[in-house]
Amino acid sequence: MVWFWRENFQDDSIPYAEYVYSGVENEIDPTEIVNYEGKLAAREDSPILELKGRNKKTVTEIGCLPTTTLCPLVNWPVRDVIAKLVPDNQVQFLPAHIIWRDEVISQYYFARPLIWRECIDLKKTLVIKWDRPYSLLGDYENLVLLESCMADEHFIRVELIKEILISDTLKTALDQLDDRSLLFVRPEDMIPWKRM
Repeated sequence: MVWFWRENFQDDSIPYAEYVYSGVENEIDPTEIVNYEGKLAAREDSPILELKGRNKKTVTEIGCLPTTTLCPLVNWPVRDVIAKLVPDNQVQFLPAHIIWRDEVISQYYFARPLIWRECIDLKKTLVIKWDRPYSLLGDYENLVLLESCMADEHFIRVELIKEILISDTLKTALDQLDDRSLLFVRPEDMIPWKRM
């Protein structure tokens, strides 16, 4: 079985982080975090996000902060679990700085899959709307994946919807953290972001 990793905006007790444009030349744009398929070049300034709600003590205990980047923003324990199963050439951990009031929290990383796959079975999935014809699905129902689209990988990004798909092995390992901020959805239960 495979699972989609979703940002947990459903639990109001979990704060979220918004991307902040710092105005620094060559800063990493949030669309780069998702769209660029290779490793992002090292830059002097890490992406900056502003925390919305809660206090620092609560935040540092949250394994995955929701963002609007479609890329998990994870703390060290979650990063460690991913790193144990996913080879270095298949994931990039991009450091991020989170601003909360006057403090900077620097223990979070964007976990970026470097493997992109065509996983959606377009013959069996009901396509309602294309955002960009045959390159980005805008709305769909009854999402069906191609058999063995994950191959032997544990952490990939699905072309056409830009969502992250993980193996059952990785999900089981992450579940051991018992962290309510981690949200995984079966493919048949997927709902496009626009309808959430």
